[in-house]
Amino acid sequence: MAHKKRCNCARNERNETWLFSRYSTGWVCGLHADFTELVVNNCVERVLDRQAGYKKSRRYFYTTFLRNPTDRFISEFRHVQRGATWISSKHVCNGKPTSLNDLPSCFDPRMGWEGVTLEEFISCPYNLAFNRQTRMLANLTLVNCYEHLKSPSYEQDRIMLTSAKENLRNMAFFGLKERMDDSQFLFENTFGMK
Repeated sequence: MAHKKRCNCARNERNETWLFSRYSTGWVCGLHADFTELVVNNCVERVLDRQAGYKKSRRYFYTTFLRNPTDRFISEFRHVQRGATWISSKHVCNGKPTSLNDLPSCFDPRMGWEGVTLEEFISCPYNLAFNRQTRMLANLTLVNCYEHLKSPSYEQDRIMLTSAKENLRNMAFFGLKERMDDSQFLFENTFGMK
């Protein structure tokens, strides 16, 4: 039987959650939730308050890993080609989930996109694999959520990039997938772990 990666990451006598990740809380904010879902829409805070049973003031330390954009795009293409979809993603923005009208699908959700060719993958204008790391780190409310996909503009791209860079600067830590040993060293030193 395969080992399931799961962390019951509780601290102190009140058994409070200190680590919010798919390994500790699951996908409670949606599959691969972005900055807008997690922080701007307060999903992390709502979930932790619900677990605690009351509202509580907390200090958050956000972390993330970045990856070479080309490698990441190819990896996502291959993942989708093998049958993965993000159908269960919520894409909550401005307090509401997106509709198919807001965010058209690149494929028939009943059929999936397994076996997609690279040409098909890059031909869909609504493919969220494009510029994913910027979008995941940006506050999408600044560009009216997913409107930038319907009528892309240089100005919207600039706003998203500026937002993503600001949010990245404000994170307690970020690492690079291509530099895992260095990233681990930096993480341990940033948080006083060893």
